Amino acid sequence: MWSSPAAFFLNLLARVSNMEGDHKRTAKLGEESLTLNRQVEDAQGTVSSLLTLAIESSDQGDYKRAEKLYAEGLSLARELKSAHWRFLYLHNWGWTSLLGGDHERAAALTEEAVELVQERRRGFMGFLPRALDTLGSAALSGGDLERAKAVLAESLALSREVGDKDSTSASLEGMACVAGARGEAARAARLFGAARALHEATGYQQTLDERALRNPYLSAARSQLEEASWEATFAEGQAMTFEKAVEYALSEEKPHPSAVPAHERLPAAEPMGNLTRREGEVAYLIARGLTNRQISEVLFISKRTVDAHVRKILKKLGLRSRAQIAARWGHRRHYGSQGQYGTGYDRAR
Repeated sequence: MWSSPAAFFLNLLARVSNMEGDHKRTAKLGEESLTLNRQVEDAQGTVSSLLTLAIESSDQGDYKRAEKLYAEGLSLARELKSAHWRFLYLHNWGWTSLLGGDHERAAALTEEAVELVQERRRGFMGFLPRALDTLGSAALSGGDLERAKAVLAESLALSREVGDKDSTSASLEGMACVAGARGEAARAARLFGAARALHEATGYQQTLDERALRNPYLSAARSQLEEASWEATFAEGQAMTFEKAVEYALSEEKPHPSAVPAHERLPAAEPMGNLTRREGEVAYLIARGLTNRQISEVLFISKRTVDAHVRKILKKLGLRSRAQIAARWGHRRHYGSQGQYGTGYDRAR
């Protein structure tokens, strides 16, 4: 077996292109890298190239191909007895499954990733907060609020211990979602505020899909409070120090008797045809089941602008209703312009 320096650098360039949002170049370079690695029978290089292409396929909404690539790469990683590659495949595939709406598969894959980290421990514990965050989010999506809270609390405590502030902000936001789903609107507002402040302090940029995953819970919690009360309580969370925010999130608070059920998210988007990028994002979120008001909050634009985009989408595609938009894009998803390495590969590092 021979290694190929050319294949290594092609794959590295493919990853950079993915993070820059150049999906066409990512696919081209990734395929070239994979071909070279297969030719010289470099198993390690092949595993690396397959992961790049799997993430890129997910990024573009080609879930059938992504699943095939993940399956092949994971099988090869098991043959190599590589705990590192096994973890990356399990976690990325689990995260992709979660965003695709399959919380059961997401939980199964991520549980194996967590077990792998706990078994190996040395050199792997830095991976655990991200895996626990994904596992907690899968439990939340499946409606198991108690498990979601426990796992996300574990992720939050460990994130603080290892100093991973990106994971900390993600876990804070996850716990805000749990609070919202339990009917604890004020608690949710403070935690969402604290998470927002930490995002801003670290420069962490959420992808469109991450916002779409969390935003229904934010909207549900927000609807339970008067606007002025929500804004004031959200600001309290923003003003919390890092340590105070974590301690507050980990503290116990009696749940409100009228819990809000988890928002049922729908799958979305395929290639956007003659739609503009923004119109494609709006169509994607319609297919996720979001209202125009929720879409305006996710994209940080006015509801009036969203209404205008919806009219243009219907006209361009010759459709008559939002339901037809959802039906057309319901079998596909798109991760937005941010690179998947921000929510998949990097989540695992």
